[in-house]
Amino acid sequence: MSRSLASICRLGLLTIVVALLGCGGDDIPLGYVEGTVTLDGKPVEGAIVTFVPTENEGTTASGRTDADGHYLLMFTFRREGAMLGTNDVLIDYNAYDESLPPNKQRPNLFPAQYGRPGALTADVQSGRQTIDFELESTN
Repeated sequence: MSRSLASICRLGLLTIVVALLGCGGDDIPLGYVEGTVTLDGKPVEGAIVTFVPTENEGTTASGRTDADGHYLLMFTFRREGAMLGTNDVLIDYNAYDESLPPNKQRPNLFPAQYGRPGALTADVQSGRQTIDFELESTN
């Protein structure tokens, strides 16, 4: 009995994985977005840049900055870009601290307003575009 239950669970898990892989949103028009994030004029490595569509209930796109502060937005694991139109932009940078347990909230090293909807926006258009964010640690 437990053997058949395990088989059913495996089949269910496989079905979910296949369904998720098939839901890539390949028919949604996107704009290719990349750029640089700086804080007080210096590139920021490891920041998470998230674009959240404001005009509809669309899917978010996000990317992580590299050592040069460069990011590339990913809509899905397979598709680069973000939904067209106005997007709220959220930028978070939480320092990794091995001494903290995994479920403990790490401090955001950016001023809080950059992680709130409406503080930063970007207009994503069809085609390739560069959208840079030059952030300041004080207002």
